[in-house]
Amino acid sequence: MKKHILIAFVLLLSCGLIFAQGPEKKVWNNGSIDYLPLGTKLRLENKALNPEAGSIFYSFNFTDSQPYNEPVVLDEEGQFWLSYATQDAFGSISPVKHYTAIVDGTAPELKYLIHDAYYIDENQNIYFTSDTSLIVWGEDTGSGTENLFVRINDSEYIDFIYENMIYLSDDHEDGIYQLESYLVDRVGNTSPIFSQLIYLDNTAPEVEIEIDPNAIVLNDRIFIDPTTVLSFVANDEGSGVKDIF
Repeated sequence: MKKHILIAFVLLLSCGLIFAQGPEKKVWNNGSIDYLPLGTKLRLENKALNPEAGSIFYSFNFTDSQPYNEPVVLDEEGQFWLSYATQDAFGSISPVKHYTAIVDGTAPELKYLIHDAYYIDENQNIYFTSDTSLIVWGEDTGSGTENLFVRINDSEYIDFIYENMIYLSDDHEDGIYQLESYLVDRVGNTSPIFSQLIYLDNTAPEVEIEIDPNAIVLNDRIFIDPTTVLSFVANDEGSGVKDIF
């Protein structure tokens, strides 16, 4: 009876930790196909096969078959196809097996929309109120975004992947806040840290009236000269004064 030779198919993930909070590189399956990190190595092995009695052959992306000597490094993004089999010393070839997967080496990109009141000055500084919401999400054309980490100032990073909305409540004092965020996809690709200064301004401008010449008060009544000039001066230490009504 002819004995079939089995080949063990092994994925070697050569990448380590990305961030202190980031995950290790990993394989993710969407239910129909694997997604692999860029740099993954494919190793074919058969412990029962004596190298002097046979060899493993493979074809990568429909190239001519060749003897397997070392792991195949996945150094390009996109889908690939691998076919492999063994051939013994008598020339008998085992049934050919096939494997296909998608290589994903690109991290997600942060996207955001500002909802409700905000102001951007000529230096691209962003001013919020506590009614302003920042809607955030990750755009990823590969395995998809798994984590969207956000922190304000030096606080701990929090995963906002299911919340998608950031705002500074009334408990926060007016002032400058540093928003930092990074994203991780389902195979462990991690984006650079996005950093943005946000100015929280919940305080309305103060308005003063200057009268020239000065008015005269008699019996709680104010008298002014017909030529008196009234000047309205507004001051705002946050986003500035837009209009005086």
